[in-house]
Amino acid sequence: MAAGPKGVAARPDSLPAQQAVADPLQSYCPDLDQWPRSWAYEARDVPPGQQMVECFKPFLRELLALRLSRTTLRRHRDNIWTLGGEVISRLQMDNRLRRRPIQQVVLDLIGDDGGPLLSHGEPEAGQRSFDTTCRKLFRFLTAAEPAAAKLKPIQQRRTKSGIDGTHAELSAMRVAVKPRSRTAVRRRRRA
Repeated sequence: MAAGPKGVAARPDSLPAQQAVADPLQSYCPDLDQWPRSWAYEARDVPPGQQMVECFKPFLRELLALRLSRTTLRRHRDNIWTLGGEVISRLQMDNRLRRRPIQQVVLDLIGDDGGPLLSHGEPEAGQRSFDTTCRKLFRFLTAAEPAAAKLKPIQQRRTKSGIDGTHAELSAMRVAVKPRSRTAVRRRRRA
């Protein structure tokens, strides 16, 4: 029996390209679903890790849309993975953080000045790269308009008791993140 001509779909090298078109995030981060388990110290760390992945997905998609080089994309992806590990580490150290929304925990760790100091003693160049990614993520998360802000402005309505300026059906607005300096963080770590 003679082998027939190989079609384009039968070539193994054409299949990953077709899958990449279907979901570019899957080709960019093939192990994204495994991240929560890789960060976990214990089983209770997996759910916050999954929430974090859901928080990071829009940012990772935004990075893909920017058409950055492969090296830059890999660097940002690796730094986001590192940030996830740092967040889970903080959850291990402070159980009170587990009661807060995971996006708020992430926003408290990062800022316009970068991310937390890496706990595993990364060289200065690695810390700078990590800080750059954290600044990008911070700007992305804080620039996104909350759903309530997209609604028409709150109109005051007259009630029997006077003017009621509240609008109860609007969801809670995002809490402002207190700015902090890198030197303040370093001083606290030394103490």
